[in-house]
This record gives sequence, C-alpha cells and structure tokens, in this order.
Amino acid sequence: MPGDEQGQNSAGPGWRGRIRTRAGECAVAAARGLALCGLPLAGAGLVLALAAPVVFAGLGAGFLLNPPSWMPDALRAAPFAGLAVSLLLLPSILLAMRRLANRARQLAGAWCGVPVAEPYRPVPGGGKVSKRARLGWLLTDPATWRDVAWTTVNAGVGWLLAAPAALAAYGLIGLAAGSVVPQVALPAPGLLKSTPAAALFPAGIAIAALGLLAAPPLLRGYGRAARPLLAPSRQAEIARLAEARAQAVTAAGAERRRIERDLHDGLQPLLVSLAVDLGIAEARFGKDPDSSRALLARAHADAKTAIEELRGLVRGIHPSVLDGRGLDAALSALIASSPVPVTLRVDLPQRPDPIREAAAYYVAAEAITNIAKHASARSATVTVGARKHSLHVVIEDDGNGGARIDPGGGLAGLAARISSIDGTFTVSSPPGGPTRIEAVIPCEP
Repeated sequence: MPGDEQGQNSAGPGWRGRIRTRAGECAVAAARGLALCGLPLAGAGLVLALAAPVVFAGLGAGFLLNPPSWMPDALRAAPFAGLAVSLLLLPSILLAMRRLANRARQLAGAWCGVPVAEPYRPVPGGGKVSKRARLGWLLTDPATWRDVAWTTVNAGVGWLLAAPAALAAYGLIGLAAGSVVPQVALPAPGLLKSTPAAALFPAGIAIAALGLLAAPPLLRGYGRAARPLLAPSRQAEIARLAEARAQAVTAAGAERRRIERDLHDGLQPLLVSLAVDLGIAEARFGKDPDSSRALLARAHADAKTAIEELRGLVRGIHPSVLDGRGLDAALSALIASSPVPVTLRVDLPQRPDPIREAAAYYVAAEAITNIAKHASARSATVTVGARKHSLHVVIEDDGNGGARIDPGGGLAGLAARISSIDGTFTVSSPPGGPTRIEAVIPCEP
C-alpha cells in the first residue's frame, strides 16, 4: 500500500544513517588507536634512557672486576662517564615521562571516554626550588614511579591499539583489493589459503569490518586499563580532597574578610559622610538654603557612589545576572566595565550546574581584575567552552606576565575553589608575558 511504501522509504534512510554513523565512529576509533601508538614508541625510548644508568654501572663493574685483555686501561672508565651523564639526565627523563603520562591522561579522557585526574604532589615553594629539591620532589612522589610503571607496560603492550587499523588495512587492501588487483595482494591466513580468489573479496570485507568494530571497545579498554596506574591512588585522593577542603575553607575565610574590609573601609565611611551631610543640610535648611542645596548635592553624589560600590560588592559575591541569564550574559556585563579591551568567546551547548557555572565566572572575574590592575595589557581574551564531560575557561592577555599562585592571594583562592570540585587550575605567566590562565572543571556526563 502507498502508506506502507512511504513508511518503508522513511525508515530506510534512518537505518542507513545509523550504519554510516556507526562506521564513522569505528573508523575514527581505529585512527585514534593508531595515533595512540605514538605513546609506546616515545615510552620505549624513555624506558631505555632510564635504564642507561643500570647498564653503565653493570658494564663499569664488569670491566673493573674482570677486564678484557684487549681493552686499554683508558676505556675501562668509559662506562662510568656514561653513568655520570645518564644520572645528570635523570630529572629530565622523569619530567619527560611525566609529560608523556599527562598526554596519555588527556587522550584517555578525550578519546577513550575515561577521564583521569593528575596525581602529582604540588611543587614545593611555589615552583621556585633548587635543582636538588626538584629532584627530591620527583623521586619521593609515588606518582613518578607509577608513571615509570605505566610507561614500561605501555611500551610493551600499547602497540595492540594498532590492531583494528591493521586488520582493516589487511582486509580491504591485502584481501579485498588484492583479489581484484593481484599486485597489492597479501598472503591469506591459514583458513583462507585454499579459498578461491573470488571469495577473498567478501572475506576481506568481513575481516576489515571485524577490525573496525573492535576499535571502540579496545579504545575504551585501553583507557580503563591505564587508569589504575595514571590516576591518583586512594590515599593520594583522600589527601587531595582533605587539602582541597582546607584550601576552600581558607579561601572562604579570606573572602569573608575581604567583604568585611570593603564594607568597613569603603562603604561605611561613605554612608557616614552622607548622613553627616544630610544632618547639616537639615539644620541649615531654614537659615542658609544655598549651603543646604550644596550639601544635598554632595550627599546625592555620595549616595550614587555608595550605590555603585554596593553593586560592585554584590557582584563580587554573586551576580544576579549569572542566575538569571547565564555565564555569557554575566561575563559580558563584567567585561563591559573593564578598562582593558576584552574579547569574549562563549560556546556552551547547555548551561552547567550552578556550582560549576559560578566557579567558571569567578575564574574569569578574578583574572580580568588582575589584568586591569597589574598586567599593563593592551588586550585580553576570555574563552569558555565545553568539551566531553568538562567545562574549560581560558583567559589570555598580552601583559607583562609574572602572575603566580601565592598563598593567600586571589589566584590561590581560585585554585582552591576549582580543586574542591575536582578541577584543575593552571597559570602560565613568564616574565614579560603573555599570561594564560586555564581552569578545567569536570561536569557530570
């Protein structure tokens, strides 16, 4: 019937669309798995570099205890020179492993759908430490050795991520295309060696399809398998949460004291002056109207100033426009009063929950305030966007740099606020600029 025909025609594209979407997802997963093979490749080099001190020490001991007769005496000390060089490079190797592990954490969240938090202890002294203290910090952090373990294991088994792409290439090119173009044909597996050439084409398509279908679960499995070594341990997570709670309490106390100080030092004297002027104007109203009018005009100006200060104070606590109209409108109102030109880019498919939305707002507000007061910048950019299960806030300016997270400072309060909701807060501000502040706030999926 016509109605049935129309229903079948309308259902057909839906099924085809879903198949195309699924095929695209599998192909992307296979390509990502192939790209992730760069991690074990880099890790293998780092593992060999990390093992160099042990190798040189063994060679040196062997040459001293049982020197070969053909070896000159001068060459017997060569392994110890290599040992000294490899030990000098040890901090750089460990930091390179840390960067590689951090890249794996980022890709585990972005490509594998398995978010992994950084487990590292903070750098002592705010980052300004000697080389010896930095080396001690690296060697005593358990996360460093978990990175070493992950790099070693990944260097051996991470290559399995290339299997889906290899199967797809083998099936499509080596068998399917090879059955038509013999020049590109590859040997068939054992079960298909006696298969006629005409049957190799569908067999190759089937092998390629199986490889592509295996790509998404293999990618997710890789992320889940890497999490135990890359994620913070239970003890470290408990300590981090306790520290984040303490920092949040400290930041809340500092914010309360700031509000009290602003009320006491700014708004209260203004209101006292306003009351005094009104009282004097009332007393002189009948005897000296001109003086009363001047006092009333000054009182009116003080009242407007008090209103503006009160608005600024309330906006610093929690702007009402944020609740009513969201992050875009609140940040637009914030940068409208900034003396530094600020470009705002907000791309959010949906509003975050109030806690994370407020955290993102305060990150941008504090950064814009610091830019106006300290950065001597000519322009700035605020970018707010949503990635998979996270809200990203990035503030950049072309000022003179030098921003850092000092205990008790505004940036330290923001770092504590973001850490309390399992986010990350980073500041990159070399002397001379530019400055980049980034907050990554996890959101519920």
